[in-house]
Amino acid sequence: MKVMGLLGWLLSRKPRLPPSLRVTETHYLLDGGTTIIEAQDPSQKTWQITLTQHMIRTGWFCRSPGRLYVEGYKIPFRSELEQELRRLLHASLEELRQREEEEPVESPWAEQMKQRGAIVLFGSPDLEERGWLSPKQFMIRNLEEVIKYVESDKYGKITG
Repeated sequence: MKVMGLLGWLLSRKPRLPPSLRVTETHYLLDGGTTIIEAQDPSQKTWQITLTQHMIRTGWFCRSPGRLYVEGYKIPFRSELEQELRRLLHASLEELRQREEEEPVESPWAEQMKQRGAIVLFGSPDLEERGWLSPKQFMIRNLEEVIKYVESDKYGKITG
């Protein structure tokens, strides 16, 4: 389990980013848009990259809204480390798109749930759209949105 908040910040260290990352999983949280990217480097070490939600202000002890974290370390705004991380994310996105083209298409999450007899209700159009993506398409969408936000003028700001 990751240590969060002030204690997590105090205990985190500046990461030495690997030469490449292969995205293995992404998660989109319903807290205002926190997105978690799980990836592996060439040595099979697992990395966690988090873009925190940017819809609402959070408490003093919480992570800063709308910011990137790697392994709990808050990436300095518009730094060389951020540039390197963005380069890694772009390369990971291209590799993920290539995997999607080469591997068999998986059925969307919502379709899998319907086949099991579940009723699928979505709270908003963007969640419904995500529900009808295949797992690889879902990862691609999440990665695209993280990159787009981080490279925008809105990065690090509350947008809700």
